[in-house]
Amino acid sequence: MELNIKKAVKSLRPLKLAISAPSGAGKTFTALTIASGIGKKILVIDTEKNSSTLYAKEFDFDVLDLQDRSVGNFMKILPEITALNYDVIVLDSLSHFWESTLNFKADLDIAGGNSYTNWGKITPIWTKFIKAIVDCPIHTIVTFRAKTDYVLEQNEKGKQAPRKVGLAPIFREGAEYEFDIFANMDLQHNLIIEKTRFKELDSQVINQPGQEFGVKILELLK
Repeated sequence: MELNIKKAVKSLRPLKLAISAPSGAGKTFTALTIASGIGKKILVIDTEKNSSTLYAKEFDFDVLDLQDRSVGNFMKILPEITALNYDVIVLDSLSHFWESTLNFKADLDIAGGNSYTNWGKITPIWTKFIKAIVDCPIHTIVTFRAKTDYVLEQNEKGKQAPRKVGLAPIFREGAEYEFDIFANMDLQHNLIIEKTRFKELDSQVINQPGQEFGVKILELLK
């Protein structure tokens, strides 16, 4: 077999960015802000009861109110979406697809069979789902809901006060490895870069990232 080896040359490729955040951190607003810096024609695939339309005055975008949050339905409609030639797709949020998959797994367990071996039926489908997102030829920004908890911290009066914090994303473990940039957001609206393929962004903390951050990412992709 002939090996197709050639000189590595950097070329424009579609961005895959993931943002994990607890409720109230501003993940949808931030995703739309960054998307507006990357391109003009934006589609939001909304699994959160059309909540993205709250920002219709601040941003110019189309929305698909996705009622069926199953992996199978997404795989079915993705080719149609891709054919519409959007500059950026925002998937808000992927956590609903994972929850739908867990519900499917629970149904399999109830129907019978070993709980462990039932994962063997789930994993290939899930792998195809993630691959479809990664291989999509359009810049893609996805969001995750993050589990929340409270920690006690000393306030300005010297007293212990609870503070809400975001924890792990509601998604299958290891999701961060599939994206060019994986970031967490806190309730102070800081975008914290946890993992990136761009050394210029490594470990950065950006408060309320604006459209210029999307422009910067586009330049890095080039």
